[in-house]
Amino acid sequence: MSEKLIGADDTTGLNHSSDIFVLTRFQAVDTGDMTEFKVKAGTSGYVKCALYEDDAGAPGDLITAMNTGQAISSGWNTLNFTSTPVNIGTYYWLAIIIDTSGAALYVNSSGTMRYKASTYSGFTFPDPAGGGFSSLAYYTLEAGWGETESITPKTSSDSGAGSDIKESFPAAFFSRAEMGSGLETAGINAGLASGDAGTGADFSLSSSEEAMSGSDGGSGSDAMRVLIKKAVSGTEMNLPGSRGRVGMPSRRVNL
Repeated sequence: MSEKLIGADDTTGLNHSSDIFVLTRFQAVDTGDMTEFKVKAGTSGYVKCALYEDDAGAPGDLITAMNTGQAISSGWNTLNFTSTPVNIGTYYWLAIIIDTSGAALYVNSSGTMRYKASTYSGFTFPDPAGGGFSSLAYYTLEAGWGETESITPKTSSDSGAGSDIKESFPAAFFSRAEMGSGLETAGINAGLASGDAGTGADFSLSSSEEAMSGSDGGSGSDAMRVLIKKAVSGTEMNLPGSRGRVGMPSRRVNL
């Protein structure tokens, strides 16, 4: 999506005069390829636009020029512009010339502008910009837009309408105080102690021996690999040996 790389934000402005070569110094706020030149106008007309390098605070070499006039109307206008890379933090000069007074607007404060009289008809942007300019603390309501190259990483604490994904290794382990309503899984040599409780199921997948004491409880199921000692409804079940016989009133269960 196209975003502002360099230039002014929206505000009210005053009418530029026609037949004046005007350049305004701006610092790029992002890195990307400038593909649009935006100009705010107070009336209809035609405009030519260009981008110049900064040479120690003065307009320098020409970077890109659109020497064919493009029609604009009152309000913000998006002009075609040959794709040109700009770099965040670097100063550039945005340049225009218009054929009709008011076909571009300016703000008369807190800017750095250079200008000199030039005839719109037949005008092409010089390379370099040259001299003979007058100076004003003004800026034109113009901007360069395009595709940015910035990537904002999402962190584990970042929140938003989408989902946050965090990949890590090894997996996190649950301690004996861990409680939850969902499924709790201990994957590597993890033991669930007698104080562990949850409304879901607790799984223990050990590479060696794991034990649950008789006081362990939960509304889900408790599973383990070897040597289980489990209390169910107050009845102690001893599972000795590798097969683990369980004594039940009605039948025998072999594990």
